[in-house]
Amino acid sequence: GGVLVKGQTLLPGTIMNVFFCILIAATQLANIRPGAAAWRDGRAAAARLIDTVRHISNIEALGNTQKQKLGAIDHFEMQDVSFRYPGRPDVGVLQGLSLRITTGQKT
Repeated sequence: GGVLVKGQTLLPGTIMNVFFCILIAATQLANIRPGAAAWRDGRAAAARLIDTVRHISNIEALGNTQKQKLGAIDHFEMQDVSFRYPGRPDVGVLQGLSLRITTGQKT
């Protein structure tokens, strides 16, 4: 750079412009890194979500192959339901919950 300035091929202002352009570009490239990591993590999470949505369950909800129309159900009932998380078996989340909901019921 000094030879070009001394030989008056380049002006000192032009060299300063190039220097600051390179400095700003390097700073911006450093700022991209956190966003790129978040983008990568987002893509991985989306892939897992899509796999979960496309997974075909082996559980049959009705226990048979016949489907019932939603209008044919006149009530839904659960009796004495208890639940504990496997990770904390000493803490009961639901204990003896009974629930009955009939068609058209409002609370």
